[in-house]
Amino acid sequence: MPGGGPTKKMNVDADWGVHTRMFDNVDGVAVETVQDVEPILEANKAEMSSGLNGYTSSGVFKKVAEIPLVVYQMWLNMYGIDALNPNHKSAVRRLLNSSEWRYLRTAPGRL
Repeated sequence: MPGGGPTKKMNVDADWGVHTRMFDNVDGVAVETVQDVEPILEANKAEMSSGLNGYTSSGVFKKVAEIPLVVYQMWLNMYGIDALNPNHKSAVRRLLNSSEWRYLRTAPGRL
């Protein structure tokens, strides 16, 4: 838990299960964001093994990954990679193709 001081503010996004807390810290304010990613990872595994190869039942669209919001934020903070920025496409592909992030994938193969 950052800081150790009292919680200043807590924001909960119930739709995404994201909890954000701001703490007093010796350097100012620390922010902690928490999300239970297990349901997303379990759904990704189910999609990966569905036999649809990531395609919708109509076969029109292909979903290759679902990235939890806390992972998106982690990539942005740690690596400077913005998964929503088209200029970062190759970096996002590299991360999604790595074994470290394989549970974000919903379709087999390499991107």
